[in-house]
Amino acid sequence: MKKNIKKFIFKFLFGLEILIFSLTYICGSNGIYSLSFLKKDNLNLKNEIKILESEIIDLEKKISEWNLDPFNSEKVAREQLQLSKKGDQIYLLN
Repeated sequence: MKKNIKKFIFKFLFGLEILIFSLTYICGSNGIYSLSFLKKDNLNLKNEIKILESEIIDLEKKISEWNLDPFNSEKVAREQLQLSKKGDQIYLLN
C-alpha cells in the first residue's frame, strides 16, 4: 500500500511538473503567445520603417530640388510666407 501511495505521489508531482512546464512554455514571458505577439509587432515595425524610408527619399528629392532650382524657394516664399520682392505690386483678392 505504501508503494501505491509513493507511485501516486510521484505520478501526481510529475504530472503537475509537466502542467507547469507546459503553461510556462505557452503563456510565460518568453512563451509561444508572447513570441507570436512580438513577431506581429516586429512585422508592423518593419512596415513602418519602409514607409519612413520612402518619406526620407521623398524629402531628399525635395531638398535636392530646392538646392538646384531657385524658382521653388521663390514660389514658397511668395505663396506660403507671403513675401514679395522690392517693386512688386501686391493684390489681395477676397
